[in-house]
Amino acid sequence: MRVVVDTDGTAADRPSPRLAEVMAGPPELPAVLGNLAPLLDHYGHLAIAGLITLEDSAVPAPGETVLIAGAVYARAGHLNIVAVVAIAVAAAVLGETSAMRSATSVGGRSCCWGVDRPGAGYPEDSHRTTH
Repeated sequence: MRVVVDTDGTAADRPSPRLAEVMAGPPELPAVLGNLAPLLDHYGHLAIAGLITLEDSAVPAPGETVLIAGAVYARAGHLNIVAVVAIAVAAAVLGETSAMRSATSVGGRSCCWGVDRPGAGYPEDSHRTTH
C-alpha cells in the first residue's frame, strides 16, 4: 500500500487511486461486451486465446470482441496487456494455420486457388497457362 499525501500536507494511509481501481474487482463492461465478462473472469488469457483461435479457424466466434474486452480488463489491472497482445497474435496465427491445413487436407490443392499453377481456380485466368 502506498502512502498518499492529502492536500493539507498530512499523510493518509489509503491505497493509491490506481491500486483502489484494481482492488475494486473486475471492470463493468458495456452491454455489448458484458456477455464476455464471465469468460474473462474465470478463464482470463485462455478465453482470449480460445476465442481468437476459433474465429481465425473460420468458426463464428467473438474474437475481436474478446480482444477489446481483454484490453479493458488489462487497463483495470486484471490481465497483463503484453500477454493479451502476445496471446492474440499467437492465437490468430494458430487459427489461420489450422484453417489452411484443414482446407488443403479436405479439399486438396484445388481449394487454394492459384497456389499450384497459374490459372487454377480463376476462370478468367484459364488462358494463362505455362508450358
